[in-house]
Amino acid sequence: MGAMHARGLTGAPLRAALAVVLVCVAGAGAACGSTITPPRVVSDADNGHSVTVRRGAIIRLVLHSTYWRPHGSSAPSVVAVSGAPKYVAQSGGIAGSGNGTVTETLRALTAGLRGARTEGPMAPEIPLAGQRPAQYVFSRHVERKLAEIRTRAHAQMPPAA
Repeated sequence: MGAMHARGLTGAPLRAALAVVLVCVAGAGAACGSTITPPRVVSDADNGHSVTVRRGAIIRLVLHSTYWRPHGSSAPSVVAVSGAPKYVAQSGGIAGSGNGTVTETLRALTAGLRGARTEGPMAPEIPLAGQRPAQYVFSRHVERKLAEIRTRAHAQMPPAA
């Protein structure tokens, strides 16, 4: 039986939370058997952490604000969405405050690792030999405006007694 590995990413919280459910299956096989495995629940707290599931496993992503709008899997051939997101408001909160949860259910399908590469060589440096010279147009604008402000402030000062 193969195991799957999910890796959370840093960045925008929603993307990071969704990225935690992306999977890498080690080996072949399917999670078939006579026992029913409960869904693996991941949430905002799992941001940046690894999660291991088996191929065929159900992953339930729970985000603790109804402001989130899940946009499915970034790798649908690896992790597929199972149905529409479910929004649940918590009672006692102020309407429109995002007080509640949004849950998206996904299924781990196959081997794969997706997301930003965080190890290995960096992109090559951009050559700067042909760059144009810097033009400090903003500092000239700032100097003019400061002069205007000083002139106005000086004109509005009461005469010395």
